[in-house]
Amino acid sequence: ADLAGDVLALVDALGVERFHYAGVSIGGAIGQWLGIHHADRLLSLTVCASAARFGAPDSWPVRAATVRAEGTESMVASRPGTWFVPKFAQEQPREVERLLAMLRSTSREGYAGCCEAIATYDVREQLGRITAPTLVVAGAEDPATPVDMVRAIADGIPGSTFVVVPDAAHLVNAERPEPVNRALAEHLERCAPEQVRVLDSRAARREQCSSPIQG
Repeated sequence: ADLAGDVLALVDALGVERFHYAGVSIGGAIGQWLGIHHADRLLSLTVCASAARFGAPDSWPVRAATVRAEGTESMVASRPGTWFVPKFAQEQPREVERLLAMLRSTSREGYAGCCEAIATYDVREQLGRITAPTLVVAGAEDPATPVDMVRAIADGIPGSTFVVVPDAAHLVNAERPEPVNRALAEHLERCAPEQVRVLDSRAARREQCSSPIQG
């Protein structure tokens, strides 16, 4: 609730009443909370590599304690097998390093607080309250939020669209930005065709959607 409140405070400060929301992992959890508790603010919702209830809830306070004691560097070694597939690490080492640097730069308390929020997060019985048009995206090889866990979100939200991206793990948007951005652009086009114009040519599409979504 606090993290979702931060999102609302930001858009309020920007003078934005209603908005399209896309989030990855905990960003997707925040999006589900917004959809459940602040439906009047969302034009659409996109949830990537997330869960309505994350796995191993008892492990998250342990992770929080580890990070408070040792810093986020303690998480770095385990991320390559979770965040992206080996092929991506081999082919794009500079992008891998950029993502790991982002983790290293995250404050201990910020990371630990998010772990504690994840530990108690459970909206499985409330997904039916989400009325915003919703796209749900899973990475086919994601060990953190496996396909069936992500599919459960789509199953619980009436009328949602579910997409599985092959050759991708947890940071599906960073590994496979083209199919993720294509699905997002098509979703926005369906939700608000008067606001979003998706051009037909592939060159124009790449130009428009070249940057990975950050969530």
